[in-house]
Amino acid sequence: MSSIFRFVFMAVVISACANVNDGFIPINGGSFIMGSNDRQYADSDEYYPHPVTLDSFYIDKYETTIKSVADVYNYALQKKYLYVKGNVAYLESNDKLLLKAGGGIQVKSLQYENGKFLYNEDAANYPVIHISWFGAAAYCNFLSEMKGLEKCYDEFFSECDFSKNGYRLPTEAEWEYAGTSGGKPYLFSWGNDTKKPKENVADLTFKKEFKQFLSWDNYKDGYVYTSPVGSFSPNELGLYDMSGNVYEWCWNWSTNGYEEKAVTNPRGPDTGTHKAARGGSWYDTINLNRLTNRSWATPEATGSVADRGLRIARSKVK
Repeated sequence: MSSIFRFVFMAVVISACANVNDGFIPINGGSFIMGSNDRQYADSDEYYPHPVTLDSFYIDKYETTIKSVADVYNYALQKKYLYVKGNVAYLESNDKLLLKAGGGIQVKSLQYENGKFLYNEDAANYPVIHISWFGAAAYCNFLSEMKGLEKCYDEFFSECDFSKNGYRLPTEAEWEYAGTSGGKPYLFSWGNDTKKPKENVADLTFKKEFKQFLSWDNYKDGYVYTSPVGSFSPNELGLYDMSGNVYEWCWNWSTNGYEEKAVTNPRGPDTGTHKAARGGSWYDTINLNRLTNRSWATPEATGSVADRGLRIARSKVK
């Protein structure tokens, strides 16, 4: 085994007595206008802006890191909750694809070697990539078990019990409310400035490697690909990387748009073919890094350009 890799058994990594809200930001419930009808930028699935009321919840200030997923997935390996073929992890109970180890392009990524998930030391705090929606939901259940919390998802990940105290993916509404610093009319996590972004997006550094793609002019974030979580300033709620770096899976199935009516704690349709991901990535420019933009992918998709990750949440259970 290469000396540049490391892995830590879960008993050392995460103690069951650790504070389950370490690193989480409490988000006070409230009402806001979700969606957009911006004629310059909005896509049709962002229509129509409508009032949404949410209960209070917690959300991680950071995107989930390579180290965190390695630790939790090694625990799952020990428990025989998953198996690996080649460099691809599958759920033991139903063979759902969870994640692909290895980066493909030159980007920091999780590795798999000699029966363990590993990572380069300098990759530990980069966001995990190539993780499917099933892989993200499974991560939440595995982590809940490690911390002695209730699992939110059933064994098939077809239902989420929001009354449980464990970890889960945020709903689209929760994500957008948190991303916009409590429902403020912001295009991006840094505000409405379209000329000077303040996150890891498709910039001039990116443009040197991807000359054929669009980029933000006159801006350099210093990263061609992903950046360590928390490398840039947080939004007004203290959340990092809500615009750019990697897309973040959400609970909801896809829809063609929103009904133009007030709703409380919306969680989307019960079934579908594609799951939501929010926040844009290092690969994207203005439109896709907007906070109201909605991205979709099948739940077993892992991202073809190393831009698919997650951020976890918890219900504020009494």
